[in-house]
Amino acid sequence: MNFEIGVARFEPYVAEIGLFGMLYEPLTTRFSQNNGTYYLGNALPIVCVYDGKWHNNDYSIAESFHSEFSYYDVTLDLPEDFLACTSGYLIDERIENNRKILHYTSDLLREFTIVLSNDFEILSEEWNGKTINIFYPKGKVEAAEACLVGTKKVLEKFSEEFGEYPYKTFNVVEHPMIAMEYPCLIMVSFVESHERGGNVARGDGLSHEISHQWWYATVGNNENDEPWLDEAFAVYSNALFNEWEYGQRSKKMGSGYMDYIKDGGKDVPVGGDVWSFPFEGYSQIVYNKGAAVLHMLRYVVGDEDFFKILREYHKEYKFELVTAEDFINVCERVYGKDLDWLFDEWVYGTGYLNYKGEAKVEEKDGKYLLEITIRQKQSFRMPLDIKIERIQGYICFVFVVQFHFSLNYPGLKLQIELVGIMVFNECIFMHHVRGILGKTQFQISIFQLFCSN
Repeated sequence: MNFEIGVARFEPYVAEIGLFGMLYEPLTTRFSQNNGTYYLGNALPIVCVYDGKWHNNDYSIAESFHSEFSYYDVTLDLPEDFLACTSGYLIDERIENNRKILHYTSDLLREFTIVLSNDFEILSEEWNGKTINIFYPKGKVEAAEACLVGTKKVLEKFSEEFGEYPYKTFNVVEHPMIAMEYPCLIMVSFVESHERGGNVARGDGLSHEISHQWWYATVGNNENDEPWLDEAFAVYSNALFNEWEYGQRSKKMGSGYMDYIKDGGKDVPVGGDVWSFPFEGYSQIVYNKGAAVLHMLRYVVGDEDFFKILREYHKEYKFELVTAEDFINVCERVYGKDLDWLFDEWVYGTGYLNYKGEAKVEEKDGKYLLEITIRQKQSFRMPLDIKIERIQGYICFVFVVQFHFSLNYPGLKLQIELVGIMVFNECIFMHHVRGILGKTQFQISIFQLFCSN
């Protein structure tokens, strides 16, 4: 639908636009209905971005859109028995002629989302001067309570590590089919997770979608041109929450990408736009490999600088539109060194680390000389950790050696003298060394994510 309105520049103007649409049924998308519940994601107009051209692309890959920040003033006219959950703040409620009239305003939002239902209830609780609302089907209060506990944990941790959650309310809406983020509101399936006996906060959905309040809703990237700037950040935020809360550092991040490539999938740079990805490769590259790239960035700069980068990035660009260049600039300013090589290889290039390792042990005068040879098949400039275990009695000692490959450097030979090792059988020790260099235990720190050996 295209139309033109003649408006004088910088002059206020009110345009009244009437829209009529049908909702999908049964429930399959974020704009649909199911048994008296209406999910109106992306139902209201958004402010189009203009930066020398208009960004008015259709939605792609079922999720990507781009908009300016704006204030909303929304009035809903509903049947009296309906409840509403929205991205705004309720400032007035009244009943007129058996109809419920709700009036909402908002802080700066990229879009305004509405969920309506005569089959849902709301569980609310105050948290740090803000209100958390859980919008759940009638009779599912235990699932709602579990979701509330998990939501508070995630909001607290992300506020501590990334910057304070900026809105006055936060809403979680049960949606049995999808997980989707909006400013002040997310849709996730928490009822089924709870009824299966799972930890609602521990899964991918809740913390992933909540993290979008920082990465997309307040630090506003273009999901069409640079989708990794919110989706990779959300996947990694979920991994971070599990690490902080449950002590589980992800060891398989990026494995989906490796499986996709080994199955013959087309490789595309993480930093590509949504139209550059094959449909089956989009999530594996943008979500999984993108998150692993952030994990590698964390390793290169160290924890202190990495989390300072995230806090500075959020603080500097809150309620602004950003590009990858903005993020890279913050990284280099905090770290104090050039990082173009890392982003050029891993965000704007393709491929993965490919090493071949060999090891041998020689005994001389009661000592053992361990010789490791590692060859790199592709030209990547990356730090590399080798974890070497030795056995002395029943005690396991670990040595960690780090070195850097330079571009086009063919390989490195490393010799380590191990003293006083009790080796019951040299073949067992040799096998143990080979095990270290094998696929499961060859320690390339976080770079084992993309290591094929």
